[in-house]
Amino acid sequence: MTSRRDKLEQKLDSGSLTLDEYRELMGLGEVSDPIVVSTGDDLTKIKKDVEQMSSPEDVFANQIKNEFFVPTPLRQATFHDKRQWRADFLWKQPRVIVEIDGGIWLQTETGRSKGHAHPERFIADIEKLNAATLLGYRILRFTPQMVSDGTAVKTTVRLFTALQGET
Repeated sequence: MTSRRDKLEQKLDSGSLTLDEYRELMGLGEVSDPIVVSTGDDLTKIKKDVEQMSSPEDVFANQIKNEFFVPTPLRQATFHDKRQWRADFLWKQPRVIVEIDGGIWLQTETGRSKGHAHPERFIADIEKLNAATLLGYRILRFTPQMVSDGTAVKTTVRLFTALQGET
Protein backbone atom coordinates (compact mmCIF):
# COMPACT_ATOMS: atom_id res chain seq x y z
CA MET A 1 0.00 0.00 0.00
CA THR A 2 1.45 3.35 -1.05
CA SER A 3 1.40 6.07 1.60
CA ARG A 4 0.17 9.58 0.96
CA ARG A 5 3.71 10.86 1.34
CA ASP A 6 5.00 8.36 -1.26
CA LYS A 7 2.24 9.37 -3.69
CA LEU A 8 3.11 13.03 -3.22
CA GLU A 9 6.82 12.35 -3.76
CA GLN A 10 5.99 10.43 -6.96
CA LYS A 11 3.97 13.38 -8.27
CA LEU A 12 6.79 15.76 -7.38
CA ASP A 13 9.33 13.56 -9.14
CA SER A 14 7.15 13.59 -12.26
CA GLY A 15 7.48 17.40 -12.30
CA SER A 16 3.78 18.21 -12.36
CA LEU A 17 1.33 18.57 -9.51
CA THR A 18 -1.97 20.44 -9.41
CA LEU A 19 -2.94 22.37 -6.32
CA ASP A 20 -5.98 20.08 -5.96
CA GLU A 21 -3.70 17.02 -5.96
CA TYR A 22 -1.40 18.65 -3.43
CA ARG A 23 -4.27 19.60 -1.11
CA GLU A 24 -5.79 16.12 -1.39
CA LEU A 25 -2.51 14.37 -0.62
CA MET A 26 -1.82 16.75 2.28
CA GLY A 27 -5.35 16.23 3.63
CA LEU A 28 -6.33 19.88 3.14
CA GLY A 29 -9.66 19.45 1.34
CA GLU A 30 -10.78 20.81 -1.99
CA VAL A 31 -10.16 24.12 -3.73
CA SER A 32 -12.15 25.69 -6.54
CA ASP A 33 -9.34 26.92 -8.84
CA PRO A 34 -6.80 24.26 -9.85
CA ILE A 35 -3.30 25.58 -10.38
CA VAL A 36 -0.49 23.54 -11.89
CA VAL A 37 2.76 23.67 -9.97
CA SER A 38 5.61 22.34 -12.04
CA THR A 39 8.89 24.16 -11.47
CA GLY A 40 10.79 26.72 -9.44
CA ASP A 41 10.24 27.95 -5.91
CA ASP A 42 6.72 26.46 -5.60
CA LEU A 43 8.03 22.97 -6.29
CA THR A 44 10.88 23.47 -3.82
CA LYS A 45 8.41 24.63 -1.14
CA ILE A 46 6.17 21.62 -1.73
CA LYS A 47 9.13 19.24 -1.49
CA LYS A 48 10.08 20.89 1.80
CA ASP A 49 6.49 20.48 3.05
CA VAL A 50 6.61 16.78 2.15
CA GLU A 51 9.89 16.30 4.01
CA GLN A 52 8.37 17.92 7.09
CA MET A 53 5.12 15.93 6.85
CA SER A 54 6.21 13.36 9.38
CA SER A 55 3.05 12.54 11.27
CA PRO A 56 -0.74 12.67 11.29
CA GLU A 57 -0.40 15.27 14.03
CA ASP A 58 1.44 17.57 11.61
CA VAL A 59 -1.27 17.07 8.99
CA PHE A 60 -4.03 17.80 11.53
CA ALA A 61 -2.22 20.93 12.73
CA ASN A 62 -2.01 22.13 9.14
CA GLN A 63 -5.70 21.40 8.54
CA ILE A 64 -6.95 23.04 11.73
CA LYS A 65 -4.99 26.27 11.32
CA ASN A 66 -7.18 27.19 8.34
CA GLU A 67 -10.44 26.89 10.29
CA PHE A 68 -12.02 30.20 11.31
CA PHE A 69 -13.95 28.97 14.36
CA VAL A 70 -11.04 27.02 15.85
CA PRO A 71 -8.38 28.90 17.84
CA THR A 72 -4.76 27.80 17.62
CA PRO A 73 -4.13 24.84 19.93
CA LEU A 74 -1.10 24.08 22.07
CA ARG A 75 0.75 20.98 20.85
CA GLN A 76 2.07 18.31 23.20
CA ALA A 77 1.03 20.42 26.18
CA THR A 78 0.54 19.21 29.74
CA PHE A 79 -2.93 19.57 31.22
CA HIS A 80 -2.57 18.08 34.72
CA ASP A 81 -0.86 19.79 37.69
CA LYS A 82 0.58 16.64 39.25
CA ARG A 83 1.09 14.31 36.30
CA GLN A 84 3.13 15.11 33.21
CA TRP A 85 0.46 13.85 30.81
CA ARG A 86 0.54 15.53 27.44
CA ALA A 87 -2.27 16.08 24.98
CA ASP A 88 -1.54 16.00 21.25
CA PHE A 89 -3.65 19.18 20.90
CA LEU A 90 -4.87 21.24 23.84
CA TRP A 91 -7.15 24.22 24.10
CA LYS A 92 -7.22 25.47 27.70
CA GLN A 93 -10.25 27.67 26.99
CA PRO A 94 -12.57 26.12 26.09
CA ARG A 95 -11.27 22.94 27.65
CA VAL A 96 -10.75 20.66 24.63
CA ILE A 97 -8.24 17.90 23.95
CA VAL A 98 -7.67 16.18 20.61
CA GLU A 99 -5.70 12.93 20.57
CA ILE A 100 -4.45 11.26 17.39
CA ASP A 101 -4.06 7.58 18.24
CA GLY A 102 -1.44 6.24 15.86
CA GLY A 103 -0.08 2.74 15.93
CA ILE A 104 -3.39 1.05 16.66
CA TRP A 105 -2.63 -1.78 14.21
CA LEU A 106 1.05 -2.23 15.07
CA GLN A 107 2.33 -5.63 16.12
CA THR A 108 5.69 -7.03 17.07
CA GLU A 109 7.30 -9.80 15.05
CA THR A 110 5.68 -12.32 17.41
CA GLY A 111 2.21 -10.87 16.76
CA ARG A 112 1.81 -8.98 20.04
CA SER A 113 0.24 -5.53 19.98
CA LYS A 114 2.34 -2.42 20.41
CA GLY A 115 1.74 1.32 20.24
CA HIS A 116 -1.72 2.47 21.39
CA ALA A 117 -3.02 -1.08 20.90
CA HIS A 118 -0.70 -2.56 23.52
CA PRO A 119 -2.73 -3.37 26.66
CA GLU A 120 -0.47 -1.38 29.01
CA ARG A 121 -0.52 1.67 26.71
CA PHE A 122 -4.26 1.35 26.24
CA ILE A 123 -4.81 1.32 30.02
CA ALA A 124 -2.49 4.32 30.45
CA ASP A 125 -4.44 6.21 27.77
CA ILE A 126 -7.71 5.47 29.57
CA GLU A 127 -6.28 6.75 32.86
CA LYS A 128 -5.00 9.93 31.21
CA LEU A 129 -8.21 10.71 29.33
CA ASN A 130 -10.42 9.94 32.34
CA ALA A 131 -8.34 12.39 34.39
CA ALA A 132 -8.76 15.01 31.66
CA THR A 133 -12.52 14.42 31.65
CA LEU A 134 -12.65 14.88 35.42
CA LEU A 135 -10.83 18.20 34.94
CA GLY A 136 -13.62 19.31 32.60
CA TYR A 137 -11.99 18.71 29.21
CA ARG A 138 -13.96 17.58 26.19
CA ILE A 139 -11.95 14.87 24.46
CA LEU A 140 -11.92 13.94 20.78
CA ARG A 141 -9.94 10.89 19.64
CA PHE A 142 -9.01 10.13 16.05
CA THR A 143 -7.01 7.63 14.04
CA PRO A 144 -4.49 8.72 11.38
CA GLN A 145 -7.02 7.60 8.74
CA MET A 146 -9.60 9.98 10.24
CA VAL A 147 -7.06 12.79 9.90
CA SER A 148 -6.35 11.83 6.29
CA ASP A 149 -9.99 11.63 5.23
CA GLY A 150 -10.93 14.93 6.92
CA THR A 151 -13.12 13.43 9.65
CA ALA A 152 -10.87 14.75 12.43
CA VAL A 153 -10.89 18.38 11.33
CA LYS A 154 -14.62 18.33 10.49
CA THR A 155 -15.52 16.88 13.89
CA THR A 156 -13.27 19.37 15.68
CA VAL A 157 -14.85 22.27 13.79
CA ARG A 158 -18.32 20.93 14.70
CA LEU A 159 -17.36 20.88 18.38
CA PHE A 160 -15.99 24.44 18.34
CA THR A 161 -19.03 25.66 16.39
CA ALA A 162 -21.31 24.08 19.01
CA LEU A 163 -19.24 25.63 21.81
CA GLN A 164 -19.68 29.07 20.19
CA GLY A 165 -23.43 28.62 20.62
CA GLU A 166 -23.00 27.92 24.36
CA THR A 167 -21.41 31.28 25.12
